[in-house]
Amino acid sequence: GDRLRHPQAEAIPGVGVVRPEGAIVYLGAEHVEQAVLAATDAAPAGSVRHLVCDLSNAPGLDATGAQMLRKLHGALAARGIRLHIVGAHGRVRDVLRADGIDALVGAVAIAAPRDASVAAIAAEGPAA
Repeated sequence: GDRLRHPQAEAIPGVGVVRPEGAIVYLGAEHVEQAVLAATDAAPAGSVRHLVCDLSNAPGLDATGAQMLRKLHGALAARGIRLHIVGAHGRVRDVLRADGIDALVGAVAIAAPRDASVAAIAAEGPAA
């Protein structure tokens, strides 16, 4: 849950979750990237090993959004953080696959529920 709105939400050690609230297109892609990097940089060093990007509220993704996710993947990897993408709708998955992002972050084929995905990621342990 949104920890600002729901401070009682339980944190999962080593895992951060972001959920963009709209399409990730050329107008807002840079803002999403900056917000995610600011949040990970504000966390204590080494405390985030996995970042889950829940795209269940992102009805669309254009080429700029896909490029941003590719760039975000690289920036997070440089910080020792593994990017995971969950909850992507069919058309968004198509763009991710066409851009080759699925090869970077792992399967984006199934729009699995966020909670189940986060639990599985947390069970993985430290990022490789």
